[in-house]
Amino acid sequence: MSEEKSTPRKTTVGFNLSRSLETSGFAEPQKAQPIVIQRQRSNTTNSIEIASSVDQSMTPRMSKAERKAMRKKSKDKGISVNTTNELPSSAISPVLNAQRLQVPQSILYDDQKKRSKTQKNQQVHRTPTQKLVTLFSHLPQYEKENSFTLNIKQKDAIHPIVIQLGLLFAEMRIVGANSRCIAMLNAFKQVIEDYHTPPNELFSRHLDLYLKPMINYLVQIRPLAVSMANAIRFLKKAIADVPVDIPEVDAKEMVCSSIDNFIRDRIVLADELIVDYGITKIHDNDSIIIYAKSSVVLRTLIKAHQQGKKFHVFVVDSRPLFEGKKSLQVLNESGIDCTYLLLESVGSIISQASKIFMGSHCLFSNGAVMSRVGSSLIAMMGYEYNLPVIAFCETYKFSERVQLDSIVFNEVGDPDSLIDIGKGDQAILADWRDIASLKLLNIMYDVSPSRYISLVISEVGQIPCTSVPVVIREYGANYQ
Repeated sequence: MSEEKSTPRKTTVGFNLSRSLETSGFAEPQKAQPIVIQRQRSNTTNSIEIASSVDQSMTPRMSKAERKAMRKKSKDKGISVNTTNELPSSAISPVLNAQRLQVPQSILYDDQKKRSKTQKNQQVHRTPTQKLVTLFSHLPQYEKENSFTLNIKQKDAIHPIVIQLGLLFAEMRIVGANSRCIAMLNAFKQVIEDYHTPPNELFSRHLDLYLKPMINYLVQIRPLAVSMANAIRFLKKAIADVPVDIPEVDAKEMVCSSIDNFIRDRIVLADELIVDYGITKIHDNDSIIIYAKSSVVLRTLIKAHQQGKKFHVFVVDSRPLFEGKKSLQVLNESGIDCTYLLLESVGSIISQASKIFMGSHCLFSNGAVMSRVGSSLIAMMGYEYNLPVIAFCETYKFSERVQLDSIVFNEVGDPDSLIDIGKGDQAILADWRDIASLKLLNIMYDVSPSRYISLVISEVGQIPCTSVPVVIREYGANYQ
């Protein structure tokens, strides 16, 4: 059989390439011309040669990674591509162009320039940790300081009550999102009452600058909770809304009144509504699992017990804070039947439970719930055993941010708190710093995906956790 001789065929692309490239933003329309494709048949291989008449002096060479990617893509399709020619930027795949993009160094805390800038602007000198956990290197990790007041920059710029509050935060004397937020707002209220506007200065503008070093001080002592950041945003807006033509006394009274209203409406009254909604979820002979300590969850259980409902509570706790011990004490004083256990033992009682109550540190826009570390394990166990997992969260803890894991945003605590200090030098981890290959990680929070959460109870009602954007949009003027 005689072999048939193949002849090259020329095919012109039948669409306006210049207009397509102009709208996509990959090339200038004046320099783009139709691409001619030469297709040649052979007994062994099929090849496609792409040629462009664009000026070669204006076309960049493909990098090694781009040529490798094109060869791999062509191999999957069963064709070979000549990648030795120079291609215009318009002919390069947008996917290959996207590979050149990198994360801006300005948003990485582990970048040396970013770290130096942060340390330069610190109100308190903090010693970086000696044994950095690489996976969490983008988060600030410090050694525990002997004194947080010895090396404060601009001590005169920070009110004594704010310094005292920072020490309470650092020593974990005040924990919990609501407690920390109320303490911070009351401290700022005292600062505003003692504030005096300098001559030739506006109250609203100068007060905002006056509070800035105090806020930075609290951030450097311990990262702010999401609820505290929302409260600070509200405070700054209240200061900015003060009219410029009123006396200073009236201006300070207006701001302090706004702080009191925020605490009353967004925290105190909100918790009362949440308790009323939560009681409806408690029935006789229920076995409820709670984790760590949540003030609104405890109030719900106590009020349900006062109404005569009979139920049992499993108090699950974990190191190093052991917040569950405080919850157990409060519930026992109220006469509620309780069982205390650690997190690693929750699998032994999960089949006996009927529902799970959780407190919340933050509720993200994608429905993920951030709470004390270990709460995601409780939520996952409830999801696997088909138990309703109910999260209690005030709307001022709602955030427009989206978070999928516990790594991107978190708080790294003191690693020494994981050591059993009560045993002194006899503790197993007492000399962990001398072991080069050993690092201790003490993160404070974790994130539970929305599929693990059955219901969120807030002051606006009982809603699915994915309704956060709706609440923020509908109540944005009043709640943000």
